[in-house]
Amino acid sequence: MEDGRLNKLRIGYIIQARMASKRLPGKILMPLPFDHGKPLIKWITDALKKSKYDSSIVVATSVNSENQALEDFCKVEKIAIFRGDEENVLSRFISIIMNNNFDVIVRLTADNPIIDLKILESAIEQHVRLNKDYTKTDGLPLGMNFEVINPKVLLATHDSELSKDDREHVTLYIRHHSKDAFTLAVGDPQFRDLRLTIDYPSDYAAVSLLLACLEDGEFPSYEMVKRIARTKGWIFEVNGANIQKRQYTSENVEREEALKLLKMYGFNSTAQRLMEGAAE
Repeated sequence: MEDGRLNKLRIGYIIQARMASKRLPGKILMPLPFDHGKPLIKWITDALKKSKYDSSIVVATSVNSENQALEDFCKVEKIAIFRGDEENVLSRFISIIMNNNFDVIVRLTADNPIIDLKILESAIEQHVRLNKDYTKTDGLPLGMNFEVINPKVLLATHDSELSKDDREHVTLYIRHHSKDAFTLAVGDPQFRDLRLTIDYPSDYAAVSLLLACLEDGEFPSYEMVKRIARTKGWIFEVNGANIQKRQYTSENVEREEALKLLKMYGFNSTAQRLMEGAAE
């Protein structure tokens, strides 16, 4: 599409971040690649700084004391930071929107360091062209998909009856209730199950190995990920067995996923009892 309309819009890249992590504390400031690279979150901010559109980066974290290290990082990098409620992440986004004149916001998380800016900007363009409330990409490796949101829609949720999960997971309410959502299918099916988010130590090891494969002057991208998957596919076996925490749309969907896991690890009798219980 023509860039004219987008050039008049202000894009807010909001990175949801916190230093606390049950499995890998402090991961967002850990060096990538291991021991000699730049902080994990800096891979994200460096990519976003290359955006061709009028945009701002805001890190959304909590007031908890451990996040002071993150604030110090943002000051050095000259990146805006907002500190709010630890559990009510949605309230952080709403406060940021109210304090900025954003026409479009993109939600990112600080444990997903591989940003393909070309795909991100294409998603923004589709979102604006179709005038959607909410747009998400689907089909990229885990940790590479994006969410693009009309800030007015997030502001409107402030007056809705929200659950604890709705407040913790920023776009959950919109995904369940919006009638103007759009899914942009991208990527190749053979690569969509690759795991590029960092939750477990093995995720950190795998992404460290991946980034160590960057060629001189190369930036992370989907094409780079595919190249490494074809030539050094063993890297993705390092974290291939990790389980991703999800928000399920219904008890039936959650049960189906539980059955898959039980069967995968050989708990067949328990899986059978679960199926029999569901049938009663």
